[in-house]
Amino acid sequence: MSNRLPVDTESTLKEILESVKAFAYEFNFNDEGSLTGVEFVSENIENIYGISREEYLERIRDGKINELFDPETRDKTVENFHKTLINGERTTFRYQLKNGNWVQEKINPTH
Repeated sequence: MSNRLPVDTESTLKEILESVKAFAYEFNFNDEGSLTGVEFVSENIENIYGISREEYLERIRDGKINELFDPETRDKTVENFHKTLINGERTTFRYQLKNGNWVQEKINPTH
């Protein structure tokens, strides 16, 4: 029995991610918590945020992603995200989007 991963692991992972109501991303941040790059965002983002992957990436780059958060939970969501960047610990938190969808986000920082 082989422990080898499929030859096309990236497309296999993409298929799995798109078959569930979830999305994944990988962003790079500097020590101050500023975004320095976007490595990956799964296509399924549209099903949750209600916007295209391209618009999501544009909002991330322009610092406007917070506009999609429900105003009542926006400040706490941003606070939780930044706290995770600063302390570098795994965390899970929930927030609501303006479109009514709830998101449970699990962040696993790597340094």
